[in-house]
Amino acid sequence: MAQQVGPSAVMVEDDAPQRPAKRKAEDLDVAAADQEHRDVEGSDEDENKDEDEDQESEDEEHEGSPARKRRRLEYKKHERFWALDGNVILHLDGTSFKLHRSRLASHSPWFEALFERHAGRGAELDDDAPSTDGAVVEDGEDGLMIVNLNATGVLLEDFEELLTAMEDTIDYCTGDTPFPVHAAVYRAALRLHFMRFAEHSMEWIMDDDEGFCDHLDHVEDGRSRRYIVDAILLGFGWGVRPLVKRGIYELARLSDLNDLRANPPMDYRELSFDALEATYMQLVVTVQKKLAMAWSDALHDIMTSPTRCSNRERPCQSRDRIIMYEILYGTGIGKKYTLDPICGLQALIDLKWTNQGHCKGCAKARRDALIAKRQKIWDDLDGWIKTEFIIY
Repeated sequence: MAQQVGPSAVMVEDDAPQRPAKRKAEDLDVAAADQEHRDVEGSDEDENKDEDEDQESEDEEHEGSPARKRRRLEYKKHERFWALDGNVILHLDGTSFKLHRSRLASHSPWFEALFERHAGRGAELDDDAPSTDGAVVEDGEDGLMIVNLNATGVLLEDFEELLTAMEDTIDYCTGDTPFPVHAAVYRAALRLHFMRFAEHSMEWIMDDDEGFCDHLDHVEDGRSRRYIVDAILLGFGWGVRPLVKRGIYELARLSDLNDLRANPPMDYRELSFDALEATYMQLVVTVQKKLAMAWSDALHDIMTSPTRCSNRERPCQSRDRIIMYEILYGTGIGKKYTLDPICGLQALIDLKWTNQGHCKGCAKARRDALIAKRQKIWDDLDGWIKTEFIIY
């Protein structure tokens, strides 16, 4: 609104010419008309300004508007992965990466297909070329390609670990890389089809010594795995059944789950016990009960199902319940492995049964029965998990 200047607001210079004290009526009428015209123009300008502001606000709220895009495309350069001579920019979760197309395409059929389709050569791709749905591609200046990965499902932290593994391949493959890093590389590599990195990560994750191999021969007594929660969540989230089985077993055989809540992980990257959902914890408790029952049944079978000694004239003492009771309970084996029949049965298998009143034939029969029982419990574990989780 234009400001109307009144007499009290006018500053008069000492040497300025004096205005007449009174105006003629016609002069006042003309001045009033001029002022009214200026007021109308000012009002129109204010209304137009308000309309422009409202329209700009609507444009910003409207999906796909320039103002909306400006806000959405505010990304910060990654501190490490910003190659000055790169020819493709990747946007992901507020971060920009400037990389080389050729290197991405050489490692990933997904990126190769993405670049080929954008160049109009999609028809030349093989029928089994991966789908690149979710990626948004546009051309930038000077031939620079811009790819938005926000809708691909890959996480920023996982993608950073994948690029780090590509850059520091020797250290990644030979160094002491912890489970969470391998898991992150696996997730990103599988999403974007960096298959060599995905395969290497899973090989380490399923390693016989350090990983979560589900082969019965690699289940060891007294050596519980670290990163158990990480393994369970990776297994369920990405359909890696061996990880689920070994992870659930490792967690269930712990004597006191409350100790996990009281003691935080040694590695800050390791997921804590509280990261498990209630449904997963219920599964662990169920498996614990099943393992305890399986161990009780195994001990009962050993006590009540003696071997048949081939020496009928002078049979060995394999049928002597007192000796068997001493083996199972006098040694502490029966109590020690209440929640771990797998390792408990292995401890019995490793006994020198010929020193426990068994002849060679009965000792072999005893071991064979224990080995079969151990394998059955391990196989039953799949069924226990599947009963609780159909997707397993």
